[in-house]
Amino acid sequence: MAASIGAIPINFVDSDPVEQILAQEPSGVTRAVDCVGFEAVNANLERQENIVINNMISVLAMGGGIGGIGIYNSQRNSSGAPLAAEYPTSLTFPMPELFSKALTYRVGPAPIMEVAPELVQLIARGKARPNFITTSEIGIEQAPEYYDRFSRHEEVKVLINFP
Repeated sequence: MAASIGAIPINFVDSDPVEQILAQEPSGVTRAVDCVGFEAVNANLERQENIVINNMISVLAMGGGIGGIGIYNSQRNSSGAPLAAEYPTSLTFPMPELFSKALTYRVGPAPIMEVAPELVQLIARGKARPNFITTSEIGIEQAPEYYDRFSRHEEVKVLINFP
């Protein structure tokens, strides 16, 4: 999927992602973006909330920057989020390395309402093609099955059609 848009695929299950990235960019990368948040998993596909931030710090060059739009908010369990309390309220990461590399770290929700009009125009003009990440299109009755598939990392993006 990454290669289809000109990116270099990094398969963190087959080998260490830090080594793969530094093999391509020995001096480190300028920017890294966390789009996963608390649901990050390690090479064994087990949840490890801090692995993405730790790996990003390891691959960033001096003066680089981290952006984060992954979900990092904590909440109580509810009918809409029955497992919410399983997520931690804090992360451990190497602050000395963040400091010594003079890295910047900026996180927060994406400003959807601000960027949506421009994104719609890019899609309409054919400049952006977000459908390349869609792995399945289903009816609402299949949603429970596909939530399970997504949890097992068998799906990337599922579109749900309503009757």
